[in-house]
Amino acid sequence: MVLTYCALLVITIVSCCYAVEQSVQSTLILSARTDPYVADMTLSANESSYDFGTVLAHAAEEWTLEVGNTGPDTLRVEISTALPFTAEPEIFTVPQGCIQAVRVLYQPLAAGSHIRPLNIRSNDPNQPQSIILLRGEATSEQPKMRLNASNPYNFGPQRLGSMTEWTFTVSNPASAADTLRVKAVRVYTPFSVSMNSFKVGPGGSQPIAVSYSPPALGTFEKTLVIVSNDPHTPHRELRLQGSTTDPGPSQVEVVLGTPLQLTQHPAADSAPTWSPDGTRIAFVSNRDGNEEIYTIDADGENLTNLTQHPAADSAPTWSPDGTRIAFISEYDGNRGLYVMNGTGENRTDLTRRPAWNNSPAWSPDGTHIAFQAYRYSTWDIYVVNAAGGNPTRLTQRGHNDTPVWSPDGTRIAFMSNRDGNREIYCIDANGQTLINLTRNSIPDQLPAWSPDGTHIAFISNRSDGTNIYIVDAYAGLHITRLPWKAWDEAPLWSPNGTRIAFISDRDSRPKLYVVEAELAGPQITSVAAEATPARFFLHPNAPNPFNPTTLLSYGLPQAAAVELDIYNMLGQRMVRLVDEAQSGGHHQMLWDGRDAAGRPVASGIYLYRLLVRPLSGGPPQFQTRRMVLVR
Repeated sequence: MVLTYCALLVITIVSCCYAVEQSVQSTLILSARTDPYVADMTLSANESSYDFGTVLAHAAEEWTLEVGNTGPDTLRVEISTALPFTAEPEIFTVPQGCIQAVRVLYQPLAAGSHIRPLNIRSNDPNQPQSIILLRGEATSEQPKMRLNASNPYNFGPQRLGSMTEWTFTVSNPASAADTLRVKAVRVYTPFSVSMNSFKVGPGGSQPIAVSYSPPALGTFEKTLVIVSNDPHTPHRELRLQGSTTDPGPSQVEVVLGTPLQLTQHPAADSAPTWSPDGTRIAFVSNRDGNEEIYTIDADGENLTNLTQHPAADSAPTWSPDGTRIAFISEYDGNRGLYVMNGTGENRTDLTRRPAWNNSPAWSPDGTHIAFQAYRYSTWDIYVVNAAGGNPTRLTQRGHNDTPVWSPDGTRIAFMSNRDGNREIYCIDANGQTLINLTRNSIPDQLPAWSPDGTHIAFISNRSDGTNIYIVDAYAGLHITRLPWKAWDEAPLWSPNGTRIAFISDRDSRPKLYVVEAELAGPQITSVAAEATPARFFLHPNAPNPFNPTTLLSYGLPQAAAVELDIYNMLGQRMVRLVDEAQSGGHHQMLWDGRDAAGRPVASGIYLYRLLVRPLSGGPPQFQTRRMVLVR
């Protein structure tokens, strides 16, 4: 190991002895090592030269030469050389069986090339004189930090909650004699850097990524400080600037076909899921008196009831090979996770445990199923083998639901309120690397991957009504709203990525629709939002199941007297949340799971009913939905 010093060092002579075979004369043995403390490399006396390499002028580079004696007599040695090389000691003796260390220094005072002989004379009759040629190159260039960066750098206005990056480069001149050592790169929120310390050799460079993620509205300016061993400018500063705007989600141009209504029954249909070959859709309907799993051809033909049981069934999802359907059923009294054939046969309970389960999702290879379960006083995301077994718990904080696998099976997207609001998250299938994709104060839910794994569709009521949005699946940098002017939910991409199936109440009752949808590139256009809903509606509560609160949303096309009541399954009214005249528009009400006396109600299924009497006259309208409270 070569050691560099800034001045000439006073060296202590070190001698050590070892057992050697006896001889009648003193014998000179020359060896060399680059580590003065550990004999890990030796150079025999036949080495004719030693190269110190490039050394900074006025600095010093050291090399250790060892002289040993294997003869019975004392070895007497004289060593000489010329500046800028020196050797210590110059005259010494070596007893039989011992080694003498000689420190050779290269200490140039000016730039240039240097070659000098190191002469070694002794009383060894076989080797009275040896010469080792010393070489070195001196330079006056010191490490210098060069920045390829605009100063100041302005990130410009960025959307609230988004993140953008800028990269600059730190380099060290090729003529530098030493490595540039960056000891610290410091900056403060809302800016951050990709690395805090690094090294750059002569002629090298290192890119540094700077991120800007505004946490609030306003203007930000911070100083980025770089500390290095550059003797001229050990501290360098870059000024970073950025501002924040909140224009709301951007609108993306969408090429739309005419939606095809697949179901015509007055009952409510929900939770559509495509078969892998794109020919059939499974969904939930209560047209036969209770919620059951149905399938229908993509053109609306061949409607089939698969479950045909009084127990409530929900959340169907096809296996990747299209032969099985996973779903949730109350068949055994609990909301268990089941699998059946695509024809409705061979129903199997995978979880076999008295717990509430929901939202099953197959892994792309069909070997595992991710689902939501209430087991340890919280709703968490689990993964279980498709043949059954002990589930693996992936999340352990907050309310988590609706898991969906990425197309490559490496990640799972889901909804979580772990940060105080319902947002779309992504986690590795092994439970690592959790990312918040949406970062918005308005609840987001029901994520659905695009077939190529680059985007996630979800629903949010951050604008008028509930709409379908699309977000980048890797960093959540771009969120766009599809401009369908209706209350739409449950988006799901077709296998080839050209269509989206969804539920809409645009015809007064929830129906299953299919629409052609093609993102038309980066061209951004604006879509005017509806100030007042075109019709009366009651939206599904969110979250559902819930504990302890849930949000009830509804829309009024005109001013009306409104009553919003909560009932238990016996028909007993627990509490009236709204009893007043309200203007036309979108309204929300939070229920905290308490009755009219302020007492917490028990876990179970509850109904919420909205009754509307238009102030301008006309018949009253009402709608009832179901929700689940789990404490």
